[in-house]
Amino acid sequence: MILSIVIIVSLLIVFVLIDFRGAMQKDLKELKNQSLSEKFSEIVKKINNDFFENEGEIVELSIREFNLVSKREIVIFQYSSGHLSIRYENHSRMNKSFYHEQEFRNIRNITLNGQIAISEAMIKGMCDVVEKELLVS
Repeated sequence: MILSIVIIVSLLIVFVLIDFRGAMQKDLKELKNQSLSEKFSEIVKKINNDFFENEGEIVELSIREFNLVSKREIVIFQYSSGHLSIRYENHSRMNKSFYHEQEFRNIRNITLNGQIAISEAMIKGMCDVVEKELLVS
């Protein structure tokens, strides 16, 4: 009985690892001809325009990660297995830091409207966290 459970659990782990490796290979194939910032260019443009007043600068870190940097603020984009994680960090003048983070799943083939929706959701969260921090300060 215990041996059967161990075999089943082991097979599940193997299948999960194979699926994850396949997703990572899809990422590499997908990002072979365009950078991550190019793939999600509409999200980057909208956040840079609407939140950073076009003062943000893209810093490519790896095939799966880049930053959008502006003064004391940074937006970190990380992509893995078809999922995008976006984290906004604000390092204020008063030696206080605060952040907002969201993960967007299964966006390998995202549309233009999908990118706009993600950027709007992210900007709303970023504005909310800044507003909350200003009220506390």
